[in-house]
Amino acid sequence: LQDASLYEILPFNIKSANIEVQALSYAIQQTISMLCKFSDGVRVMAVIDDMPEKVIDNLAVELNLPCYHPESNLNVKRALVKDAFVWHTIAGTAAAIRKYFSTMSQDTDIQEWFDYCGDPYHFRIVAAVSEGQEVNEEMLKDIGVQIERLKNARSVLDEALIVKEHNHNASQSFAICT
Repeated sequence: LQDASLYEILPFNIKSANIEVQALSYAIQQTISMLCKFSDGVRVMAVIDDMPEKVIDNLAVELNLPCYHPESNLNVKRALVKDAFVWHTIAGTAAAIRKYFSTMSQDTDIQEWFDYCGDPYHFRIVAAVSEGQEVNEEMLKDIGVQIERLKNARSVLDEALIVKEHNHNASQSFAICT
């Protein structure tokens, strides 16, 4: 397709018609050739599942992903890189924070100021953590940093409550203070 000549496959009566047909077929051929070269670069996103972890890490840096961690699970890394364009599209919205928590398989409720009679542009988060997931001080600091990066610049986080259930009978809560 990249080397195909449109002019050669045209019927004889159209070929001999005039020089404009030759010029147009040449221009179309050059455009197709250029599109084929560009499509080689797009192919990277289609084969993320087959790429080594080091390449995924480099792509994340190149794409400036807001909540990418080199220490994360490889499947989480791949999911984040696949959604790179979505991340940049929803940056600064509650959807970005929800998406961040969903990558860690957490159920998240984001309450905006008008939902709980808070000050304008303030919000709070309640997120559930699965029983098997470890919650430590480093994770809580990281969540706070990520929320700060993902939220709208004018928005203020009043509180983030991380709830961890134990055998559906008891729960443990952790607060992130900003």
